[in-house]
This record gives sequence, C-alpha cells and structure tokens, in this order.
Amino acid sequence: MKKNKILITTGLLVLSLGSLISCGDNTNQSSQSVVSDLSLSDANVEMLFGDTYELVAKGASSPLTWTSSNENVLTVDDGSVNAVGEGEADIIVSDGSSSAACHFSVTFKDLLPALLIDNLSGDSISLVKGSSFSLRGNALFNGKIYSCPISIIIEDEEMLTLDGNSLVGKKAGTSEVRIKGNWNNFDNPLMEKTIKVTVSDDISMYPKVTIGSNSFVTNDLELALVSSWEGKEYNTSANVEFVVSSSGIERKATLSIEDNTVASLDEFGNIKAKKTGSTKLHGAYSDNEGNVYTSFITVTVFCPLATNTKQLKISAESPFPVKEYFGADASIVYAKQGDRELKFLSNGFIKDLEAKGDSSEPLLVLTTRGGYYFSNTFVYTRSLTKDNFASTFMLAEGKIVDGYYILEEDILTSIDMTKQISSYYQVGNAKNCYFKGTFDGQGHTLSAKVAREGIFGGLGETAVIKNTHFNFTFNSKDYCSGLARNNWTNQVKGWKATLSDLYVTTTNYYDHSYSLFEVRFNDMIMENIYVKLTLDKSCKEVTSGTQEKGALFRVDNTITNGPYGSYHGDFNNIYVVSDVFMPIASGYVGKDNLFVCYAKNDKDKLGSYERGGIDSQIMCCAVGSKNEKGSKEAALFGSLPGCTWYFSASKNTTLVWVYEAEPAFNNGGIKRYNTVEDLRNDNVSKIGSWNVE
Repeated sequence: MKKNKILITTGLLVLSLGSLISCGDNTNQSSQSVVSDLSLSDANVEMLFGDTYELVAKGASSPLTWTSSNENVLTVDDGSVNAVGEGEADIIVSDGSSSAACHFSVTFKDLLPALLIDNLSGDSISLVKGSSFSLRGNALFNGKIYSCPISIIIEDEEMLTLDGNSLVGKKAGTSEVRIKGNWNNFDNPLMEKTIKVTVSDDISMYPKVTIGSNSFVTNDLELALVSSWEGKEYNTSANVEFVVSSSGIERKATLSIEDNTVASLDEFGNIKAKKTGSTKLHGAYSDNEGNVYTSFITVTVFCPLATNTKQLKISAESPFPVKEYFGADASIVYAKQGDRELKFLSNGFIKDLEAKGDSSEPLLVLTTRGGYYFSNTFVYTRSLTKDNFASTFMLAEGKIVDGYYILEEDILTSIDMTKQISSYYQVGNAKNCYFKGTFDGQGHTLSAKVAREGIFGGLGETAVIKNTHFNFTFNSKDYCSGLARNNWTNQVKGWKATLSDLYVTTTNYYDHSYSLFEVRFNDMIMENIYVKLTLDKSCKEVTSGTQEKGALFRVDNTITNGPYGSYHGDFNNIYVVSDVFMPIASGYVGKDNLFVCYAKNDKDKLGSYERGGIDSQIMCCAVGSKNEKGSKEAALFGSLPGCTWYFSASKNTTLVWVYEAEPAFNNGGIKRYNTVEDLRNDNVSKIGSWNVE
C-alpha cells in the first residue's frame, strides 16, 4: 500500500458564493440646483454575513458623515456597508443639517461554512520522526475566508503528538487526525476534516538550482523574460533537480511543472521563462515501500523594469506607442497607472487611462521585451485640430463634455462655433449638457467665431481653461460671449471653475460683446489673464450702467450671491485693455436689479461715493453713489433695491462692485486700461506667459 509524504506543501482554495441582498427603494430626485433634504437610496436592507452593500445619499448639501449604530454588525465607509456580524443595525448619514438612516438585518441565511486548512494540499501529510506540521484553520463562508480556531483529535497518540496546533512525528506509521472548526457556533459536517498522517524514518529532499556555474538551494526561483534591459543582465533559464538523501545515499526525484505557459521544462531539468507569472515546479520520489515524498519550488517570471524620467505624452484615445519605446516585436503584458491595474488590447490600446495632463499619475508598462515606469506622464484625451474642434465641444442634449483636451499647434483659421447651444443643468436631469473637463492650449493660439453661447456653451463642475491665446470674432451686435454664456450652470453649489494663463484678443467688439462670459461663473479662479479688446467703431465709451456693456462679463451678481473669492485671492494678475472706458461687467437680472462692476483702478471715474468698508474688509468692494441725481457720474452706477445691508445707515442701494482684493495680494483684483501703452507705463510687461504688446 502506497503512503504519501509531503515535505513542502502549499494550498490555495478560492470559492465564490453569490450574495443574497433584498432591498427597499426610496428615491427622491430633486430638480433644483441646490438640494437641502437628505435621503438614502434604501430604507430597509437584508444582508448576508460577509456581503457589501452600497448606499447612495441624495440631496446632500455638504460633506457627508457615515456612522453605524453597531459596528459589531455593520461597518460603513463612504456609503459602502459591510456585514461583519449577525444581528440588526442602522446606517446613518448626515450632512450637518439633516440626516437619514437605513435599517439592516444581517443573517447567515441557509448557507453553511466550510473548514479550510490553508497550508494543507489534499488530505494527507508526510512527516519524518521529530518533524512537525502546523495546522492553520480558516472558515469559507459566502465566498470569503475568515480565521477559524480548530480542535484536533489524533487517532494514534503513540505515533503523533500535539504541540499547540502542530502535529509532531514520534514513530513511523500512519494515523488519522480529525480536525474540527469552531466558527460562529456552526456545527455541521463541512466544518470537519479528516486527514491521514504518515510518519517515516529520516529521508531528506531539497531542490538544487544551477545558473551558469553557480549552484544553490532555494524554494523560490526568479527568471526574467529577457536577458538584458537598459544595460542590465538577467537570468532567463536555470537547471533544477530535487536531491533526495535516503539513509545517506543520494537519489534524484522526478520533475513536473504546473503551468508550462509560464516556463518550459525539459527532461533534464532545464527550465526557461516564457511569460510573466508564477508556477510551481514539483519533485517526487518513491521509496522501496511505496512511500511518496514530494517537494516543490515556486518559479516566478518577471519583466525587467527601468525608470524612464523623460516626459511620456500620450492620448488616452490612441494605442500606446509600444514600438517607439520597446521595439517592433514587443507586446504589452501588464499596465498600471497609479494604484489602478489597467486592461489593454493586443494592438497596445490601454483602457481607462486617466487624462490629467501634467498632473497625470505615473504609468507602469511591462512588455515582452522589458518594462518602464514612466515617472513623468502627460496623458491627454485628444489633440485638437481645425477638423475635430467643433465636433468635440459642440453640446447636445445629454452631452457633458469631459476629458483633457490640448492644442499642439496654432489654429489660425477661425473655427465656427456660432451654432453652439445653451448649456443646461438640473440635478439628475438626463438633458444636462455643459463642459466639465480641461482645455489646455499649451501656449498656442485658437481663433474662433462665436455667438451668444461662446465656444463651450457653459462651464460646469471643475472645468479648467488654461494656457491659451483666444482670438475671438463676434458674430453679431446681439449678445455674444467669448468662452461661454453659462446658462443654468453658473450658480451650482460646490462647482468651481478655473481660468489660468489666458491671452484674449478680439477682431471686433460690440456693445453687447463679452470677452469671457455673458454670466460670470459664480465660484471661479482667474489668474494671469490678459484681455486686449479691438472695438468696432460703433462701440463707444460707456456713459451709463444701463447700457449693459462689459469688458469681461454682462452679469456678475456675486455682490449679492457670493462667494467672494475674487476679493480673497481667486482673482489675481488680471489686466484688461479696452480702448475706451467701460465696466468689467454691467447687466440686468430681472427688470429692477442692475449689477455694475468696475476695475479697481477706475474708481476715480465714479465721482463722489461711499465705501462699504475699509481696504482690509470685503465690504470695501461695495461702492455707493453720493453723486447728484442726473449727473454723468451717477449714471455709471447700478441699482439694487433689495441690498440695503451694505449701507445700513443711508440705505443706499445705488451701488457698484469694484474688483478690489485683500491688501496681501499685490496683484489681486482686476485692472483696466485704455491702451497697451498705459498698461506698460504701469510697469506691466508680462502677464503670465504673455508679453504685453
């Protein structure tokens, strides 16, 4: 009768059981821009122990706090609920002003756990006298593995003894050992296991590896896919034998390999790397009594890796340039960006690359010829040309434009964006459409013909526009915007757009042209902005706020709607050259509220006025008219009948907003000049990347 002996054994068992979840649904979709009522996607949920359930909070008005009423039953992380114990508990979410809860019941249902011995392969163990084998128990339940205490009963205690959870061989022979798992009070046949333990006299077996002229003993062998990469040499093959010592006589074991797609093995024990991965090389020896002794080594095949510090600039929409970096016969075997493993196609296209320009996470690419860790990665979505520009940014119902878009050359032939449609946003509405991505001109010029909706229609979420010279031609004397109108998107709570390092010029400019937005994006960063307007001969100096003329915007109503980031440093190093005196923004909201805003160096044109506060207070930006009614200076002011709080004593509501900034910001706010010469005389020769000329 044959007896099996195992010197080194490793086991791995992974089972998957389906989740059992039943949920109640209680949705409440708001159609308002700002939602105050907080609710959860479910009210009552039944869960199976070990499962995870995702709760969705709706109507949050600030960051959320998630808690569990009993962490012995449930834990929660940002809405992801884990069932860790049997019982009932509530998950509560709060945004500081309101809260919502979902009740959970966690059971084992009718599923039963199964006992696993994680370091045991098969149902037998071979020991030599004096050696030991430690048993480690786990419980498999619902596709997951949990640590499990075990009790051990030995049939023949003369042959075996226990040292904790370790079986120790005392004399040659065979004995059954019964192992029982103790997990959550389950008592079922699956939680018991009987194994056969054979104890034999002293026979040793070890793996001997030879690479070149060097031989050594190891249970782990690493081989490389290629013999050299980036100036370093690697081992791609080795010779392996398992040496058996029986009563002082050396014998050899037979060899076999688990996965011959990872490495090849010939009859002489020569092993050669084929693809990245891991496999086991087994050795087996049978003695004269039929006892079988086994051992193995783990063989890992890796791809040699080097760090590439030169900038990798690639499009997320195109295959990776494998040939350029790794050679014509290379193919990708692994890809990872940051902490995310990525899937890829045989043509080299890497799926789900995150495009964030020069803020993109590093990329790791391994191929059959070697690998690179690209530490300086610039991933973009699409390079724009005159042929694909309009189709990329033209909005449509339900189209939200996201991604990182770049210019790699000037587009001097004017792109016709006059058919751009209005942006739209309501919470959860399928018709929503706006631009939420990044437009990076990389210092190039874009010429565009625009109408009311501008190039982008409307900005949304955290849209960024940067590093571009925009040269606008306005389509008509009607309302026209350069970048965007921002209809429906300008006042969504939590959204904040960024304009950075822009040079804006125009080929014409009418009374109702606005170089940036018809409606200013409410919460916005503007830095290093140079606007130089070329006016149509019909566009004259402004004499009244009611004319709704503005160098940058038509309406900026942050004087009443906040936030006031423009005062606290969000507006920095912004200069406008407009040929003639005009407000930065001037426009009606409704029939009575006229919002008028001026550059900070144009206050002297406003005649007599009172300020809402001193320079170190944001109220200094509010300026109330003290001019005589009917005077030319009084005509420059706006009218906000409901804003009596700025001047509580005088109740003055004939107001303008001046783009001042905290004194700490030397270049904060906005300045306007009639000519480039005036700007240069103020010691400004460069704004961001743009020369003042």
